[in-house]
Amino acid sequence: MINANYEELDTPCIRVDDVETGYLATKELIDHHHKKLLLISKTDDLQGKYRMKGFIKACEEASIGICPDSILTYTTETEADVYEQAIKLLADNPGITGIFCYNDKIAKNLMSQLVKLGRKIPEDYSIIACDDSSLSLMGGIALTSAIHPKEKMGVDAAKWIVNSIKNGQPEGDILYPAELVRRSSIREIDLEEE
Repeated sequence: MINANYEELDTPCIRVDDVETGYLATKELIDHHHKKLLLISKTDDLQGKYRMKGFIKACEEASIGICPDSILTYTTETEADVYEQAIKLLADNPGITGIFCYNDKIAKNLMSQLVKLGRKIPEDYSIIACDDSSLSLMGGIALTSAIHPKEKMGVDAAKWIVNSIKNGQPEGDILYPAELVRRSSIREIDLEEE
């Protein structure tokens, strides 16, 4: 399988280490002194679940409390509603300054909604996401994002399939390490602001 796997199947997989991705993205916010964080994550695929594990791990290591308002989840069917829910959650929790989004699409749409409401990125909210897609560079503020090496995965998948056919058995898993592309969507919190 490429880019995802199913817990129920024992099949080889080529994918990014999404636990590490969630951890590094969250740690990036924490390293910029953000103490109250929001994760917006998809729960009907393993990528979202793994990224959530990384988020929780980074928060626990930094002794940042996780409460029900720290994690907002959605599924493919409820994605359209997540922006309104996020805006309400942020209004009800004014201390949140750092937001980790499941992917660039969610992040950029949320950024657009926040800007329409008069909020500034990164002054009011620092935002990080995953995929490093072309969306990350659109719409004014360049989004800090975790790399998703689509082209490399495609090349490696082709080699992987050919080798599996040649050898008569499946190749082992390929797990790409997490890597961030730092852009202008995250600001450092001045320790005097706390």
